[in-house]
Amino acid sequence: MLEIRKCNLRSFALALCCALTATLAKADAPAGQELGALVFKLVANLNEATQATADGDLNQQRAAEQAVANQLRQLISQSPGDPAFRSRDHRWRTPLINAAMRGYADVVEALLSDEGVRQSINTQDGDGVSAWIAAQYARPLTLAACHPQDLTIEAIGLWGPYLQRLRYFALQTPLPFDRIRSALGAAGAKPELDKAKQLWLKQCPEHAPELEPLIEQSSDLMQTLLNDANQRLQGFFADPRKAPKSRQASPGIDSPTNTFPATDPVSDAQSSGAKHTCKNMPKPEWINNAGIPWTGRALFSIDFEVQDGAPVVARVTTLSAKPALPDAIAIEFRAMTLRALGAYRCTGDHLVRQEFEYRMTD
Repeated sequence: MLEIRKCNLRSFALALCCALTATLAKADAPAGQELGALVFKLVANLNEATQATADGDLNQQRAAEQAVANQLRQLISQSPGDPAFRSRDHRWRTPLINAAMRGYADVVEALLSDEGVRQSINTQDGDGVSAWIAAQYARPLTLAACHPQDLTIEAIGLWGPYLQRLRYFALQTPLPFDRIRSALGAAGAKPELDKAKQLWLKQCPEHAPELEPLIEQSSDLMQTLLNDANQRLQGFFADPRKAPKSRQASPGIDSPTNTFPATDPVSDAQSSGAKHTCKNMPKPEWINNAGIPWTGRALFSIDFEVQDGAPVVARVTTLSAKPALPDAIAIEFRAMTLRALGAYRCTGDHLVRQEFEYRMTD
């Protein structure tokens, strides 16, 4: 019999983020706070709404994005220039940065209809990423370039939501990120290619060594990242049997480097951001593919990164095991844990640590 316990779910938000949130909670509500919260909620809700479903043509998903864009245009027409449209979340990102990062071209175009948003188009988040830089990363399409070591048999259950989102964006013509780059350029966004390269390399330290010189020489960072990610995904699915079963190393995920500005002309309607919680957290299901009998207790710590409301990469560390785990059984434990994470639905972008305790009895 397998007994599973999940415990110690907590966010890795930096102390500065927590201090900022606490300060905002105690202060008088700034003008436009309700409107700012609504704008962030509209964009955040698209994360789940644009997941691929039985709608093979993705019409439902496209309609959801267009509906949000229409709502934003209506709000802008009612409150033009309101600071809420350029407010900040807990990562210091504006709605424009979030929409550009997540590939919502309709939403980006709607937000740019506001004069205040256009005037603050070069605003950067806590990591120094502007909307223009975020668009170059095409994040929903290039995860394999950022984390190639996670293309393993063990982690395939975690990649389901990512592959669904990839399909939503990849099947659109023109590519949403091309539309976003064009819209930002037409609105006067400052192109910072060298900075975009430096930040991507810093945020993706596990990139393949052979990719770095290609990035340095690239005049189109997005296309370079797309080419690398596509090549790796095609290679993996062409013959999964040749793929590694698990990661060679399991380092912890570093907390994001946030350098919040002391003052900012557009931060007068800051948002405390989404709460760092996950819902729909199913328990892992045991499938002993290894066929090796084992009884005992094992405790694992999982550090996982949430992007756009879903876990995308994870590091599994064995904290203790009595008796010692055979390698094949350890892989099974990690694989079923990652399958469970693949079904999690969370809010926003953050880093989370969770512990799983497994007890196997006769």
